[in-house]
Amino acid sequence: MFVLSKIKDTVPIFPMEFKLETHVAITSYLHKKYSNKILQQVGFCMAVWDLVECGDGKVRWGDGAVWYKVIFNLLVFQPVIGEVFVGKVVSSTPDRIRVSLGFFDDIYILASALPPDEFIYDPDEPEQPTGAHHWLVPQDEEDAAEGLERTRLPILNSDLIRLRLTSTKFQEHEPGPPRERTRVVDGIVEDIPIGEGEEVLPGWLLEGTIAEQGLGCVDWWPAPEEEGDEAEDMVVG
Repeated sequence: MFVLSKIKDTVPIFPMEFKLETHVAITSYLHKKYSNKILQQVGFCMAVWDLVECGDGKVRWGDGAVWYKVIFNLLVFQPVIGEVFVGKVVSSTPDRIRVSLGFFDDIYILASALPPDEFIYDPDEPEQPTGAHHWLVPQDEEDAAEGLERTRLPILNSDLIRLRLTSTKFQEHEPGPPRERTRVVDGIVEDIPIGEGEEVLPGWLLEGTIAEQGLGCVDWWPAPEEEGDEAEDMVVG
């Protein structure tokens, strides 16, 4: 899930930072540039791990900065396809369930990827006014023969949910055509809020599934029982 990626970059140290030690100034610059950012085809950057190599500083004409060519390790969130992890449900719509890991929020479980005979969306869920998806618990042959209604387990906001990663998609945002900045409403000219009516895709989109045994809300499945004194000691310790 987390890996170290070796990155090359050229870092400027400006005069106001000359009082700092070189490695401190370089690390601070790299943190500001990379931390909490999406690096295309790499992943979500968490933090600078360490400096591997730093060349001699060179002064360029015009800016007064000393420039260093550096190689460093970057701690990156980079899950692999098929990996299972637990997150928290952020929101639900008829099309998708959005999940957060706390530090990364763009994980989606698409309704189109869930078996329709096992999952349904109920817009009138009493515990969640915005609606919620439900898992229809499979029945045994006896209950099915009697025509009993299947038990429905809701997926609510803030629930812990276990999912398996199925795909990752990087999005490159390019400048689009000019758009209207104002509109006339009842004879009054008003500004159009930025982004209104537009769906802005995240720079990195992760998609997962819960349509497998053991996946879904953590509360759906009982915790495994510890066996033996050794296991008991491990829990206490």
